[in-house]
Amino acid sequence: MKGPIRVYTTDDPIPLDFPLHVSRVRISDESEEICERVQNLHSHEYLQLLLVLDGCIEHTVEGVALPIQAMQWIPIPAFQKHRDRYELGAEVVTVSFLPSVVDSLFSDPYLIGRSGLASECLLKGFRQRPWKADNFVAWNLEGVPQVLDELSFLMVQLEDRSEYGRSLARASFLKLLAYLHRDDPREGLGDGPSPIHARIERVQGEIERRYPERLKVEDLISTSGLSPTHFRRYFKEVTGKPCLQYINELRIYHSIGWMRESERSLKQISSDVGFQDFESFHRAFKRIKGINPQKFRASLTMSG
Repeated sequence: MKGPIRVYTTDDPIPLDFPLHVSRVRISDESEEICERVQNLHSHEYLQLLLVLDGCIEHTVEGVALPIQAMQWIPIPAFQKHRDRYELGAEVVTVSFLPSVVDSLFSDPYLIGRSGLASECLLKGFRQRPWKADNFVAWNLEGVPQVLDELSFLMVQLEDRSEYGRSLARASFLKLLAYLHRDDPREGLGDGPSPIHARIERVQGEIERRYPERLKVEDLISTSGLSPTHFRRYFKEVTGKPCLQYINELRIYHSIGWMRESERSLKQISSDVGFQDFESFHRAFKRIKGINPQKFRASLTMSG
């Protein structure tokens, strides 16, 4: 792809009007800035496909390094802290997007897997699960030649800012996701929820509706009808994280939206998304995003 390469990281948000971006680059001696940015530990509030078309890269999560060879790809969930090491000569494609591109009912990444819609199967690889090294695998592109054709078409359509061009881009992207998820290497992602998991998903819906309030985990446990021990176990099994962390990440996600869309003070935003005080918001934001909210908001101004 000709022209400047843009890699989206913590301080470089995806477009808000159509949150889908594709970057394709072959790593050369001139790619030093790109390599330096991605090799630092980072996370993002959007989802990302990372595809290696040639060469090899190393993707690290929780201190475990996974080599991704040519014609392999991985899904990167929202807020998953990771780093990447790109080898010279590697050809890498990153597709950054919000799930609303797939379906408007997915207003944030935390709704994936709870809509009951057929479209959720296109995002099942991005559902948060308790992180385990045994499940840390790359998915193969071999045998799916349509992926490369669809990628090329998608990148062309993204250059067209018209409604028609974006409609074609979205259709192409949905086909790309369908091709990628055709051969799912992880078992159980397509299964329907068990009765206990259904209870946890109802609690997730409650959190989604009430995150701006002063939520207490104890009240959510009572709502679930489970014992505290079972609630904590199954909540992490379904969402991939403890309940309080889940709530705080959801709040931080929505705080980022307010920073982009309004001029409200950070103190007001922290209250609007449910933090009891600004100090708690500041600590949670820095822990989750790796940058304090003041610097993050300043980066939005600069990138805009």
